[in-house]
Amino acid sequence: MTWVRYRWVAAGLTSLLFASLHGLFDPLSMAYFVYFALVACWLTFRTGGLEAAIVLHTTLNVLIMLIAGTQGVPDVWAEQPPATPLLLVTDVVATTLFAVWVHRAWTRRELRDRQRRLPGAPA
Repeated sequence: MTWVRYRWVAAGLTSLLFASLHGLFDPLSMAYFVYFALVACWLTFRTGGLEAAIVLHTTLNVLIMLIAGTQGVPDVWAEQPPATPLLLVTDVVATTLFAVWVHRAWTRRELRDRQRRLPGAPA
């Protein structure tokens, strides 16, 4: 059951909601959060489950906390500054690489599953 006819309409609306819930409304931050959410939606559509999107979100949050911890930021969530162009590019590249990796792995899995279902050659 869906609440809209086209899944990309739902993806766009929920991506805007996801971005706004992060509380950073500068253009770079909003652009990144919308991009991230759209990639997470695409991963969900592609794989048929939430697992890849959850792994992506968790991994990036852990990386952000590790980087912030090494930079002396005591509470990264309370002191979250607006995105910088370097941070935006880094996050977009990491998000895109993960999505490409999942897509390739999923495609290989689909091909392998199809080959298993093919009937054997006639004798």
